Amino acid sequence: MKLFTKKTPKTSPLPTEPQTYPVGSAVLTEKGFFYIKSDTIRMRIPSEDIVSSWRFHRVISSNEIGLSNYKIMGKLGFRSGSLIHNIADGKIYLVSENKLRHIQSPRALALIGAVYDDAIVVSDSDIKLHEEGLPLN
Repeated sequence: MKLFTKKTPKTSPLPTEPQTYPVGSAVLTEKGFFYIKSDTIRMRIPSEDIVSSWRFHRVISSNEIGLSNYKIMGKLGFRSGSLIHNIADGKIYLVSENKLRHIQSPRALALIGAVYDDAIVVSDSDIKLHEEGLPLN
């Protein structure tokens, strides 16, 4: 006897009152993507590249009414372990603990088990969400 079956989820109507979403969720509203940081705080996710770096299992569709009890407190950057290529200056970085670690040599790239083509090309504005950390030589 099967208790659960896979079904295509039905599209649910958008909220008409404030909702509570699980901490760690990604939510998409008419104003963009947000990360639920706590029971009262959400962070803006400025680009789809950043959303992709987090590999959320799902993105919840909602609206600003549904998120009206959450204050926007900052922006979410790339997930630790993301390898990113700044289109503005051509540099490749590894994101580690919200800091950019400039990859300065092919040896450093090999050390982390990556190749040049693993890096995703991102905008300078997405890069600027992170502080610069120690380089990887």
